[in-house]
Amino acid sequence: FHTVRAVLPTMLAQGSGHIVTVSSVYGRKGSPGFAAYCASKYAVIGFSESLALEVKPHGVKITVVEPGTVDTGFRDGMTNRPKVGLLAQPEKMLTPDDVASTIVWALSYSPTAVPDEIRLDTARW
Repeated sequence: FHTVRAVLPTMLAQGSGHIVTVSSVYGRKGSPGFAAYCASKYAVIGFSESLALEVKPHGVKITVVEPGTVDTGFRDGMTNRPKVGLLAQPEKMLTPDDVASTIVWALSYSPTAVPDEIRLDTARW
């Protein structure tokens, strides 16, 4: 929010720009014991979708990236919680580089098109 607030006036003044926000697939589904986390990620999605509608007429693009499980160490200190939902250990996890590469791709995708929502997860086959 604060970063968007800092850069948006310049983008609006120049009539162009591209903002990428990062949420989570857990902004679209729940997880036991993580109601606040899931709600905060949905807030990012709702903010991004609303902002996109506001700034599109001014030439500013908004993309929200929703990664699945990323190997960041998020779960490492949560040893006393049940291993369900967010804490379940998936077979494969995304890397931070996977997310970064997706953001770079979104920013370089097309001068006229915008990938407004990217759900990113590991292959399931």
